[in-house]
Amino acid sequence: MARVKDLWFTTAKDAEGRQVKVPTARHPRYLAEWTGPDRKPDTKAFAKKGDAERHATAMEVDDGSR
Repeated sequence: MARVKDLWFTTAKDAEGRQVKVPTARHPRYLAEWTGPDRKPDTKAFAKKGDAERHATAMEVDDGSR
């Protein structure tokens, strides 16, 4: 199964110890994740969400010839 992770936010603890989301300065922002034909996880980073989604979908249906 392929998916896209948004790397724009990370979690941190505030002064009271609660978990909060804080923005990061990550570029590229989106990470496409999929399982390859060898059953090993693989990733590739993209600046645009649409590009990451298209790549993840292509890798999900790929027969391993790339």
